[in-house]
Parts: sequence; C-alpha cells; structure tokens
Amino acid sequence: QEALDRALCHNPKTRQAWMRIRVDAANVGVARSAYLPTMTATWQGMRSQSSTTVSQQPQLDSKLHANSQTQSLSLNWLLYDFGGRSASLSAAKALFIASQANHESALQASIIELMQSYYATQYAEGALAIAREAEDLAGNSQRVSEKRMQRGVASISDVLQAQAAEMQARVTRVNAERELQVALGKLAVCMGLPPNTPVNLPSIDTGSMPSKDIQRAVSDMMDEAARRHPDVRAAQSRWRAAEAKVEQVRAQGKPTLSLLAKASRNTQPVRAYLGQPEFEAASRDNQIGLQITVPLFEGFGRTYQV
Repeated sequence: QEALDRALCHNPKTRQAWMRIRVDAANVGVARSAYLPTMTATWQGMRSQSSTTVSQQPQLDSKLHANSQTQSLSLNWLLYDFGGRSASLSAAKALFIASQANHESALQASIIELMQSYYATQYAEGALAIAREAEDLAGNSQRVSEKRMQRGVASISDVLQAQAAEMQARVTRVNAERELQVALGKLAVCMGLPPNTPVNLPSIDTGSMPSKDIQRAVSDMMDEAARRHPDVRAAQSRWRAAEAKVEQVRAQGKPTLSLLAKASRNTQPVRAYLGQPEFEAASRDNQIGLQITVPLFEGFGRTYQV
C-alpha cells in the first residue's frame, strides 16, 4: 500500500493526466461563456488644436483649441446561432469526460507497473536467498570432499566437481544480487524516487495472493473491459467530441442573430459656423437593435472543414 501511495502521488504520468483534466474543465467553462453577453466600456479623452488662415481674408481665419471626452458602453448578446454554441459545449464536455477516463487509465497503468516491479523485487529477494543457501551447501560439500580426500575416502575428481559446483553457486548468487539491485532500482523509479534509494520489502511469503475474481472466464472479463475500461470510455468520448465538432463547424456557416446595445456620451464643443466662437455642448447617443449575420460565400472552405 505504501508503494502504491508513493507511485500515485509522484508519478509524472498521473500528474500530467490530472493537468489535462483541469485544462479540459476550463475549456468547458469557455464553451459555456458563449451563452452570456459581452459588454465593453470605452473612455476617450482628446485635446484638439487646429488653425485656418485664409489669404487676404483675415475675417475667415479661425483657431480651435478644444478638450473633449467620450464615454460609451456596448453590449452584444448572441441570441441564436443554429446550434453552434451547443455543439461546442458538447464537444468540450465529451473531451472532459475523455480526459477523466485517460486519468483513470494512467492511474491503472501506474498501479500495474508498480505491482509488477514490486512482485519482481520480492521474487528477486527470494531468488537471492535460495542462491545464498545453495552457495552455502556447495561450500560445505566442497569442504567435506577435501576432508574425505585427505583421509583417502574420496578421489581428486570428487573434489574438483565439488569446487566447480561451489563456483557455479557463487556465480548464481552474484547474478541474483545483480537482478535484485536492478529490481530495486526499477521499483524506486516507479515510486518517483532515485534508483539508488534504499528500499526494504517484506518477505515474499507475506505478499497478498490473487483473489478468486482472477479465475473468472476470459470472455466475461473481456465484456466487462469493453463496458468499463477507461481507454474504451475515452475513445467513445473523443468520438462524440468529433461528431459535435462537425456540427459546430456546420453551424458556423449558418445565420446568427445577436442583440446589440450601445450608450455613448460626447462633450465635443460646437460652433455655429466657421470662425464663430465655440460653445460647450454634451451629446448622447443610445442605440439598441438586432443584428442578423448571413454568411453568403466562403470559397467552399467550410465544406472542406466539415
């Protein structure tokens, strides 16, 4: 359990899958925002200077020094677009579900990799223990053979065979130690640790045994995998997202209906006619209406996009 906790908390693949969920969740929010109006506020301050000089007609000369401010507030609300926003939202939701399934798949892959490394390390520890016992037995046999030869009971060939068996057992033990170090390094990496981190595992006799569910028929397991496996669910969600994307692109080529509103205020000074003094003034402009946009021709580009 501790190894699984470490692997799930520190494995970069699981963190990457979780970040993908957050990104797709944000994309769902972006798609939902298309149903809300947009509002823009604008302020403009200007200082104007201009002069006009008329040759031989000084009475027509004029100079202008003016300060003006303009404030406006605009609202745009898309009312209907033949399903474009709905399709975009459906695609974003489907991709969000797919990212959740991908995250579950990454978790399962990390768990499987960790379990394989864990039990491989336990197996390597058991193999090393057996190799050490075999080396001890071979050493004892070699020493017994030497004593028997000294007493004239055994021949030199028996001693040589015992020495060869001891050397072989030593080589087996060294290989078992190497395999254990490799397995320990892989297990540490699975837990997000440096490969030279010391790791202590319980004996292989204390490991959990497979449950009886493993004994189920392969066909039943395949049926369940088709229904519940995250990779299958992710593929189905990506398929639905692709279908929704097609509908979104089609809808973008259809008319749209929008509500427009604007309120503005202007303090530009006015004059009766050229050459007359200016008078302070304030003008207001309020607008509200509907806008219908009809795409007429796009060079068949949207057809190819679909």
